[in-house]
Amino acid sequence: MALYIGVAILLFYFSVSRKNILAFFSFIILLILASIRGNEVGFDVISYAESFEWHTYLLGDSYEIGWSFLCFFIDLFGGDFRCLLFISAFLTLFPLFVFFKRESVNANKSYLIYYCLCFYFICFNQMRQAIALSFFCVAWHFYFKRQKLKCYSFFILSVLFHYSAFFFATLFLLYPFIKKIKLNVWIKLSIISLVIGPCISPLITSVISIIGIDKYANYADYGSHLDFNIVGVLFFNILRTVIYIFVIKNCVRVSTFQYIPLTFCGIVVSNLFNYLVGIDRLVWYVTIMDTITFPYCIQQCIYLRNRMINSFVFVSFIFFTLIWGLLHNNQGVVPYIIFD
Repeated sequence: MALYIGVAILLFYFSVSRKNILAFFSFIILLILASIRGNEVGFDVISYAESFEWHTYLLGDSYEIGWSFLCFFIDLFGGDFRCLLFISAFLTLFPLFVFFKRESVNANKSYLIYYCLCFYFICFNQMRQAIALSFFCVAWHFYFKRQKLKCYSFFILSVLFHYSAFFFATLFLLYPFIKKIKLNVWIKLSIISLVIGPCISPLITSVISIIGIDKYANYADYGSHLDFNIVGVLFFNILRTVIYIFVIKNCVRVSTFQYIPLTFCGIVVSNLFNYLVGIDRLVWYVTIMDTITFPYCIQQCIYLRNRMINSFVFVSFIFFTLIWGLLHNNQGVVPYIIFD
């Protein structure tokens, strides 16, 4: 755990600057950390290793087409599982490097947020979805640049690595309407979702079980091995919602920022679905926009006093989230072990 805290402190040191070379160093550090880890780091890594060794990634519907092709070509050219870990980490982190550099007001702060909000640890465990998340972010970059062909291409790549991305196809279509929602309406929706989220989670659980998706057929037992605390999730949702409302209230021109609607979608969706183990991973596709929105909100403070307050609140929140995530260890990343 000390290693993870040390990396967080180093990224925090980088975040004070806007130099792109430090963002590149962040990319390299995180790439190395993900590539040299042992197979014991991440709950699902052993099953990925067995699948690669026994070529079961080619069988059935267990893996998406993109992941199967990636494994096939690495194996075809004589690569081993260590090579797969490196390439999957690269496919996760390099698109984000490009995304942060082009979309964030401070790529170094974006890396710090990505790490401390535990999005980084997804690539230690759910490697396919980590790649999908990165391609999904790049798709939004091209969406806002009005380069539709590139946007659709990266979105399709995202779906090919994890089918869960498909659920957010409508978000691209609905965005022109979502962006028209006023800031005060978003704040009200955030508070309402915060209140009703714990109340409707049993209903959503019943619906999931009725639908009969193979993975969630016995939903009551799904993820029962995880350290999942509903009260803790409610506390975290309250903290995140209050902090966002506080930070945004201290800023100017945030209502015109194109990622604000996506961020508030993330707040509402996480308040509703974070209580559902396995389903909560869908929330990541919108909450990952925090990596862009938080640095922007800090920059948009008119007064130095407000900027200092926002920065303190922001740093306290993300470091608290990191410690919370490491203590719960739902991705299986603690302790960190280097491969033999």
